[in-house]
Amino acid sequence: MNLALARHPRRYSDLEGEVKAVRLYEYGGPENLKYEDNVPEPALSDDSVLVESAASSVNPIDWKVRSGARQ
Repeated sequence: MNLALARHPRRYSDLEGEVKAVRLYEYGGPENLKYEDNVPEPALSDDSVLVESAASSVNPIDWKVRSGARQ
């Protein structure tokens, strides 16, 4: 089976220069999650893929890593 990668008609350069993000700088509870409005766009290379997401979720492994239980 030969799968070809298709490019989305909307180009990455069409997006605004800054994005929103929730970042974690240290292990701990949800109080350590920092919401940031003006985060620079991630850099994309030729072997990168940009995925547009309308929603996301948190799985048990996510909060275990955040809390430091999986160090």
